[in-house]
Amino acid sequence: MSSDFNFDRGNYGIIFYGSTTVPLPTYVDVLGQTRTALLLTDAVANMMSSLISSAFVHVGSASEFDLQVEVDVHGGSSCDLSLVAQSGEASTLSVPDFTPVATFRNDVSPVITKAVHTFSATGKTILQTANLAGTTVGAISVTPDFNGEDLDIVVKLRVK
Repeated sequence: MSSDFNFDRGNYGIIFYGSTTVPLPTYVDVLGQTRTALLLTDAVANMMSSLISSAFVHVGSASEFDLQVEVDVHGGSSCDLSLVAQSGEASTLSVPDFTPVATFRNDVSPVITKAVHTFSATGKTILQTANLAGTTVGAISVTPDFNGEDLDIVVKLRVK
């Protein structure tokens, strides 16, 4: 029996990697392509290039998203992060075409459901959403405030 049947079809790997570190780090996406992290620009919404197809998830019949968010912040840096979605093809859409989707995070009590979550401490957390049925394309949008200090954000995706 071939081991090709053992891969995890729900694991989309890294769908967002943003950094202020120079030189920019690289990563390998779910397609096996070596990619360079996005250079984060202060105080504006940042999304991966539409040329990186692994960063734009075609929702299809999937309804539950688990986003593993890893943030490394320094010197008072922070970022606002949201799962955004839109009906259409990622290659024809720009940042304003996407709308934030309500997600909830489990690392705070009580559990908070919001469209945009602020991360101001280094760590890992999970963002989840129960339903994206009305959309076709999902992505990550990050608005950093790095105060001249380094900031790295990695988001991995699992769908159910």
